Formats: sequence, structure tokens, C-alpha cells
Amino acid sequence: MKKLDRLLIRDMANGAAFLGSGGGGTLSSALDMVEKNLPDGETVDLLSIGEAAADDTGWTAAASYMGSQTSGKDVTNVKAVVHAVKRLSAVMQERTGKPVTRLVPVELGVQSSVVPCLMAARKMGMGVVDGDGAGRAVMGAMITTYAAAGLDPNPGVAANSAGSCAILEPSPDDEDEGYHDPALIFNEMVDGLTFAHSFGVAGVCVWPMDGEAMKRAVPIAGTLDLACRVGAALRTEAAPVDAVLGILAAEGLWAREIFRGKVEPVHSSARDYSTVTVAGGDGIKATVKTAGESVIAYRSDRDQPIGMGPDSLCWMTPDGQAFSNTQIPVADTEVVLVGIGARSPLLESKRIMEYFHYFQKKVGYDGDYQAIQKLQD
Repeated sequence: MKKLDRLLIRDMANGAAFLGSGGGGTLSSALDMVEKNLPDGETVDLLSIGEAAADDTGWTAAASYMGSQTSGKDVTNVKAVVHAVKRLSAVMQERTGKPVTRLVPVELGVQSSVVPCLMAARKMGMGVVDGDGAGRAVMGAMITTYAAAGLDPNPGVAANSAGSCAILEPSPDDEDEGYHDPALIFNEMVDGLTFAHSFGVAGVCVWPMDGEAMKRAVPIAGTLDLACRVGAALRTEAAPVDAVLGILAAEGLWAREIFRGKVEPVHSSARDYSTVTVAGGDGIKATVKTAGESVIAYRSDRDQPIGMGPDSLCWMTPDGQAFSNTQIPVADTEVVLVGIGARSPLLESKRIMEYFHYFQKKVGYDGDYQAIQKLQD
């Protein structure tokens, strides 16, 4: 078990903002969330998957904010997540005799999941498991290793900051009616709530897991510690791009700078969809299409994309400032686009690959997945 103080959590937030592949909300709001919810001198317990799995006194559940990154970019409290955790814990206590006693992020999104999960755990006296459901931020609950492992999101809880809660019980239809994905249905239920102006962005707590289920559903371990190390490098290293690439290589991940230039004004369309263009000094431009997260990237001098999900397309400045697609720096700021090869649990899941392809089609690409390693050769 590791004790996370404010500095470590701030480093973790910076690292998660980078590793989130453009998604996961805004870093500035996440850092404000730390300042408002972690008193000086207090810490949060970070547990390994093995430590968490060995404790059978309660359930581990995934926690996050869900909803539009654009509409939720200024959220700095964790009330909605705390309400969701409390309600699911009470439901599980009533149904099984055991409460929720640990949390794990739904994804590696800084403001969406990592920081609210840590801060909610601090308020509830819980530990947080060192892992998440993707090793990056993703476009929905259905694109996670929890869903890929076949975990049932019934029951799940969605709540707002006022304490209004909905217990969601998605399930597949009968065979006669055809199969529907419960994780997708859960995601759509939460989306329906967040579209209601009076409800707002939803805090969710879902997928209560015992030790065996957690080991199966969280195959991407150590991601919070990795985010912490990446964030420390961004803060302290004289050559942060090279330092981060070195950390990722030591982790066994393919990682490379794939474009550098000055960012142009961002073109945004409906609900989290945008186009980010970066102009290189040689007249060549890179274009990143987003659906909250960075979905696919192109160069103006190539016919093929230069990267696509589930591989990560991550942002930073040359001096080590991480940022997401909801907080792109002002025009003419020099930025670096880093590509990171996807974790094998994402690549090996047919459902996850199909969902990434769905979002690629939404932004105009209907071709096959091509690994970033080959696209960069």
C-alpha cells in the first residue's frame, strides 16, 4: 500500500491528463478538485490489485464522472461521485451483507475518473486500486475492460451533486428479442440523465467486484503509479518529452513523438466532437479528430492516418504542460503529439475494437484498424 499526498496526486493528475489520449476532462479543474477536497497533511491509500483482491470484507467498485466533457469541464467538486458511491454501497450491503469498501477508476481520465475517484475515496475512508478499465480515457463505459470481461453493470448508480440518485439495472433482452449490450445500455441510461439540464453531469458507481472478478476485469494494472511517474517527469525534467518517452519505454509500451508544431484555432461541432490542427514549420499539418478523446490523426502529406484508437494520441507542450482536447492551448502555442501503442487487453477485445471503429466512422474513417507502430514505420 502506498500513501498518496497532495504532491503525488497532483503529479498523478498531470500524468493522467497526458495519458488520457485527449480525453478525461480538463487538468485545471482536476487540480482545483484536489485543492478543494484534500486537506493539507491528508493522504489517500493506493492499493495494488493483489492487496485489494485479498480483502473480502467488502466490494471494489468502479467510480467516475460521466457526461459530456464540454459541459462538465468546470466541475471541481466530487459530491455526485460520493452520492453514487454511498448509494451503491448501501444497495450492496442490503443485497449481499457487504458494502463497497474500495474504488477503482473507470478509466484513466484525469477529471472524469482518476481525481474524483481518489477524492471520493478520501471522503469515504476508502482505498483506491492501482489500475483502471482502459489504460487511457475512453468514449464510454462499454469501451472498458470491465465490460469486456463480461461484468454485469446491474446494479449501477448515477447521481448528481444535489444527491438525486438513480439505481440503474440494465440487462440484455431475451433471446427472442435479440441481445443488447448491458454496458452500452448503462452508458445510454446515464447519458439520458445528463442530457437533462437540471440533472447535470453524473457521478457513477458501478461494477461491484469481489477479488476474483476484479483480477479478471482490471488486467491493466499499475496505471495510477505510471501516471504519477509521468507527471513527476513533466514537472521536474529538463527535457520532459524525452523523459516521458523513456518512462513509457521502460514500462514496455511503444511510444514516440509523431508530430510537433503550432496549434491552430480549434473547430468544434456537436457534443465533444472537434478537430484540432497543428501546423509544422515545414508547411505540413497534422489533424486530430476527436470524440472527446482523440479518435484518429492525419498528416497533410500522407494518404494513411498516422494513428488511431485504441492507440493513444496524447498532448503536451515541449516544456512539459499536459493538456486535453477540452483545454487546448491558445493558437500558435507549440505542442507535441505523442503516440502510444494500446495495451493488449484493448487490442484483444473484439467488442472494444468495434466500439473504437464506431467512433472512427463518426469522424469520417471507415477503414480497418492499423497499429500505430506500423503507421509510423
